Amino acid sequence: MNLQYINDSQGNPTGVFIPIEDWKKLEKKYQINDNSDLFQLSDLQKKNLDERIKSDKKDFIPARKALDKLRQKHGL
Repeated sequence: MNLQYINDSQGNPTGVFIPIEDWKKLEKKYQINDNSDLFQLSDLQKKNLDERIKSDKKDFIPARKALDKLRQKHGL
């Protein structure tokens, strides 16, 4: 197996590249499946996220406005 290590700017290993043919052998040997469905959100989770996003947009205050409010509140 011809692995290639990926290092950060300080030389610390951060990842590894496995050639696809070697990966296919590992998948078969260790019965690794592509479980992309494993990461699917339920309809309830999607609904909750949509509601949260709408709420965040509704309640959003730009940074400058928030800073002004804090300054007024605390007399700064």
